[in-house]
Amino acid sequence: KRVAFSISDITYAADMIHDVVDMAHTTAGFPGAYFIVALDTATVELACRFGYPVVPAASVRQKDLTARVQNTKFEVNKFLVDQGVDFLFFEMDVWFTRSPQPLIAAQTVDLLLSSHQNNARSGNIGVYSVVANDATREFFEDCLEMAKRLPNEHDQRLMMNLAVWHNIAGGRGKDPKEWNDRPSTPLAENPIRHDFWDPHVIVSSTRPVPVEATVAIHPLGTKPLQHPHGKKILAMELGAWYGSRGYYRHTSDGAGGLVPERAPPARRRKYVAIDGRVFGGLSLCQKDFYHQGQVMRLTIAWLATVARLTDRIIILPRVVLDYHLYFPWTHLDLKTLDEAGVEWRETNFPSNPRSWLNATHPFESVARTALYPNGEMYAQVGDDGRVHKWNMPFESPDTIDAYLAAHTEGSGPPGLSDAELLLVNPWFIKLGYSGSIINRANRKSGLRGAEALLFALLYTFRWCGKTLVLERPAHTAMIHHDCYGQGAIAEELRDYKGRV
Repeated sequence: KRVAFSISDITYAADMIHDVVDMAHTTAGFPGAYFIVALDTATVELACRFGYPVVPAASVRQKDLTARVQNTKFEVNKFLVDQGVDFLFFEMDVWFTRSPQPLIAAQTVDLLLSSHQNNARSGNIGVYSVVANDATREFFEDCLEMAKRLPNEHDQRLMMNLAVWHNIAGGRGKDPKEWNDRPSTPLAENPIRHDFWDPHVIVSSTRPVPVEATVAIHPLGTKPLQHPHGKKILAMELGAWYGSRGYYRHTSDGAGGLVPERAPPARRRKYVAIDGRVFGGLSLCQKDFYHQGQVMRLTIAWLATVARLTDRIIILPRVVLDYHLYFPWTHLDLKTLDEAGVEWRETNFPSNPRSWLNATHPFESVARTALYPNGEMYAQVGDDGRVHKWNMPFESPDTIDAYLAAHTEGSGPPGLSDAELLLVNPWFIKLGYSGSIINRANRKSGLRGAEALLFALLYTFRWCGKTLVLERPAHTAMIHHDCYGQGAIAEELRDYKGRV
């Protein structure tokens, strides 16, 4: 029976363990045949807490993470083939969109590996399938031996050099005259045969481009074992992340179709997103918002305020600036949203079929509201599209409280508080208001009500770059572009000394 496994430390397991295990059982097609090899005791304890099969690595006490990973990988590989067990290995940052089982069933070589999207002849050992036999047993013996001789060498380079060395031993290649990385092990007596999956089937890249034939996506970094959150958010935006425990409504059935999520959330979830702009997001091209990072930051804090007061989840807005579309997480430090108790979803969430209610409707109900600088408030609720309107002097500090109160149960038009998706248009947030709320917060009387929460969240959130990091547009986004845990206080608040 073929098994599958991944290797993890707590930096990946803490945020991904449920998703990876559920994905392995359902989408990848290894129910009851997947286990995790833990590189630290924290991962062992986490897996045991939830009843997931886990094996502590023999190198669990080694200090160097890279050495722990490569030694463990080769040790487990060797152990499995010694037991005569065929296996699939995939790293914790590999996301299957359908089952690889048909590909494995058609395997005709001993070792089948993923390659790189930009080089189909360059192996990537983030995913590989192994047939247990004398050849693979000798191959992984050689891998372990070379890892001992070259403890600082990257495991991928060791493994691919040995694959070429085995080709030479099997008469399927010539020994180059100049080869600085030539393995020092003897030529194999039982050389393996290896091959690569198509680079569009297992997509391994710093900028993955999935296509209709894609089975898995593997976001890469410029250095191994870096930016776990960046890998997660990029997989989300590409529609490849699993989304366990009710994150999405549906999951993959392994064959390209969708089935309802096995463990839906205990309570009904409601969402809030920006309305009245472009692409379901923000534009910093329009005259009222032109290149105004300050306005963008306050608008995101406003979404968080609405989410906190109405028990909703933010759908992050896309941002259009000059020639490009941007993901907000290259500017916004999502760690500070997490710490503020604001749940969020990626910009691709409404476009992902797994989020949808059914084949024709993404949400079961939608409501729209807006607040303008002159105090006009609007709400549109229900299938008839009726628009409700209120007027209130915007200079009153109670205006924002009154607007938000309309979104709570029993206070606004019927159906507004219960709408699954709430689209809000805070048209009043312009540069003048942004400066005004900071000035008023600095006064002795301070702010109160919803404005106090709005300012507190703005002060709490952290950011990368003054407006956006212009070198990080969505179409070139990579994992290290993620601002998670790297942000600083908003530029407009760096000199603020008042009360929060």
